[in-house]
Amino acid sequence: MIPKQLQKPEFRFVLLQGKKPFEKEWQKNGYIFNDSKLINHIKNGGNYGVIGGYGRLRIIDLDNFKLGEQADTKLETFGVQTGSGGRHYYFLSDYDKNHVFKDGAGELRCKNYQVVGTGSTHPNGNKYKIIKDIELAEYTKDEVISIIEPLLKDKVKAKKELDNSRSGVELRKVVKLIENGLAKEEVWEKMKLYSKWVEAPEQYREYTYSKAMEIANSKEEKKKEKNKEIEKTSKFIDKENNLFYEQVYQDGINKFCIYNLEKDCWTFEDNFEIGGVLVTPIDDEEVEKRAVLLPSEPLEYKSDKKLDDDIKEFINRWLDIPEDMLQFSVWNIKRSWVYERFHTLNYLRALGDTGMGKSRFIDTLGSIHYKPINSSGATTPAPVFRIIDKWKGTLILDESDFQKSDESQDIIKIINQGFEKGKFVMRCDENNREKIKFFDPFCPKILGTRKSFTDKAVEARCITQVMGGTNRKDIELNINDKFWKESQELRNKLLLWRFRNYFKIEPEQKVDFDLGDLEPRVKQIVSSFIILFKDDKEQLNNFKIFIQKHQKHIIEERKTSFDGSIIKAIHELIAYDKWKIDCKDIIQEGDLKGYNGKEMNARSLSSKLSALGFKSAKQEKVNGKNKRCIPMEKEHLNKLFKRYGFSEIDDNNKVTPEDEKSEIEKDFGVQNDD
Repeated sequence: MIPKQLQKPEFRFVLLQGKKPFEKEWQKNGYIFNDSKLINHIKNGGNYGVIGGYGRLRIIDLDNFKLGEQADTKLETFGVQTGSGGRHYYFLSDYDKNHVFKDGAGELRCKNYQVVGTGSTHPNGNKYKIIKDIELAEYTKDEVISIIEPLLKDKVKAKKELDNSRSGVELRKVVKLIENGLAKEEVWEKMKLYSKWVEAPEQYREYTYSKAMEIANSKEEKKKEKNKEIEKTSKFIDKENNLFYEQVYQDGINKFCIYNLEKDCWTFEDNFEIGGVLVTPIDDEEVEKRAVLLPSEPLEYKSDKKLDDDIKEFINRWLDIPEDMLQFSVWNIKRSWVYERFHTLNYLRALGDTGMGKSRFIDTLGSIHYKPINSSGATTPAPVFRIIDKWKGTLILDESDFQKSDESQDIIKIINQGFEKGKFVMRCDENNREKIKFFDPFCPKILGTRKSFTDKAVEARCITQVMGGTNRKDIELNINDKFWKESQELRNKLLLWRFRNYFKIEPEQKVDFDLGDLEPRVKQIVSSFIILFKDDKEQLNNFKIFIQKHQKHIIEERKTSFDGSIIKAIHELIAYDKWKIDCKDIIQEGDLKGYNGKEMNARSLSSKLSALGFKSAKQEKVNGKNKRCIPMEKEHLNKLFKRYGFSEIDDNNKVTPEDEKSEIEKDFGVQNDD
């Protein structure tokens, strides 16, 4: 329950999910300590926060454990140890300015901020507990400044009265002349108008000029600081100093977690400067609204195997998918946290009708991918382009959000261009049609669709799980606080995994492992996965089984397409040892129909054959009659037969008829699922 020291009618509290408020305008609509909704929330295991500002309540939040221990001996006021080992000190004061401490040490939260209340549970499982069970102290403004000043980046300066003495006036005049660009000799000449300057000894004039130079230089530096270029980003890598900056979201505040690659340690900063540019986190509302999910801090994961097990346990608790897709999801999640190291990506896709679990699939898996971007609120594709380019995280996309055909085509562009580095989408600027903008769509993506893509290139880039609902009774019907807490903890662990493994990934490294005869597009998928577990034979074998099954699925999809029907007809004709083939033979053998449902005409088939790589038909004499025969080249036919899942032509120019043997199993060593 809320401690007695805070049970005052003027104080206000907020309901939390993990460490974050989830109600709108919580700063203005806090709860009084005895509000029944607040009490029930706490009784049901929920966390709560204490809002700074109400009733003159101020809170020092120390994230640094050592500083917390030092402060224990200095501050005689109500104190709490946080779940991460830091400190919260509560006191009363008229001083109401918020401050962020240097080196990520913490903050002074005087108004419009909250801290997690005692008795609540940290994402790591530890409780917030009282360590100083005494009354709230009352501190004056000067006392507060004295306490926090050693922790501040810039000293808190008291206002100084303007010095109107003759020497003060002359000093300001000299400063002005220096600022106007006058040399020392010119300053001396101008200052002859002032009696004290003329009458004073040389030492006075030198001292005044030197002091004025200091003031002028200081003002110039401050002016440069004010006009400094500002850049917003969510990540930055400083290779020269072995530092990795990643944006995190802690207690409603965006900041950078700075990881030292050499020392395996980290600190927190609100911003940093590099090359004269001030770099700040992206402090926009998509983080607060959960449109983009970020880690809050790195969290130890012990080992890769333990992390994999934790991910599987979380997925299995909230989602019902087969074991092989569960394992692939773990690989896909970990790869997303280092995706920038690779050149190509596949997409994870849930396929199924309404109510079959698509939303749960993309919510569960999406929540623990790298910087998931939920696009469900987009009314047009335009903001999707921008938010990918802005955050460079994992796009979560549901086809139902884009029903119009022109919008669907824009989304297909994102998917088609976004699988490979260096492919951009061009868009006209809204305000200037002459200006072209280039958006980078390269990022991991999780898709939810009701049917397969008509664009076969897009379809081939998807690793698909067909959703069929679930009969499991142990899966929660709704996502709740427990889900958000568990996913936050995993994002924190995966952040540390990203820090430790980002530069260990060598995408060009060759892995000595035979994955079988794979198509080029499937090999692209392989290249960005096996490097994650190149030394783990068991995972390599599991991946081989999975990827061959995926290739079998691609070939079967291709085989049942219209082009597949054409290739099947040709294959059957070759099986009958019929090599002098024209369009009519193929149409009749395959019973091919046109768009109107009637028998396909030869001209339409001819264009299809051309797209499949066949050369133009040539006039030949067959059985004494003229016939426009399509050149049947063995090498070209074998490529097509293999691609569409039919047996190849042997050395005797024979093929096995389709009804005798399934060549998919023979070629790829995969048993039929039936």
